[in-house]
Amino acid sequence: GVEQQLLNALKFGELTEAQTILTDIFDKNFEDAGISVSLTKCLMLGLVTTIMKSINDTGGIQESFFIRNPKQLDRLLNSKTVTDMKLQLDDMITQICAFTSAKRQHANSVTKQKALQQLVEQVNTYIEDNYTDVNLNVTMIGSHFDRKATYLSKLFKDYVGEGLLDRINKVRVEKSKQLLRGEEQSV
Repeated sequence: GVEQQLLNALKFGELTEAQTILTDIFDKNFEDAGISVSLTKCLMLGLVTTIMKSINDTGGIQESFFIRNPKQLDRLLNSKTVTDMKLQLDDMITQICAFTSAKRQHANSVTKQKALQQLVEQVNTYIEDNYTDVNLNVTMIGSHFDRKATYLSKLFKDYVGEGLLDRINKVRVEKSKQLLRGEEQSV
């Protein structure tokens, strides 16, 4: 229903949609002149409880919006008019959307970082597996991973602290040292 739409909008930090849905809920439920402020407050607390559960589901209770913003609930509970309640709820969803949006952006950023780290590890493994190929170079690695060689080289340097060409040469030198330590083969 409408409540679920509101919760989805809040979870995704879509403020405009959340405000439209909240206005719709108000228009349908709280605009009746015969409804008392007390009853309106009870209905709204039901809505807030649902919102609280939803927000807590998106992360641990310790980092919950409501734990960080205890005054938000107090202001709503102390509202004297339906209009004031609407203003408090509107302020609440504005802050919740900012909270959930920031949380999602952080999660996306972490996911992206993990993907880049994984790519760097794959490039490293590729170099280890192909160091004996005389054609192994930055262009060949870029082609294998379907990325621009310059992009991969910069990414690798940012993560590992050395360029791709340096890495290739370093692996070759290390492997050569290992071979020289083995007494089966001469120089």
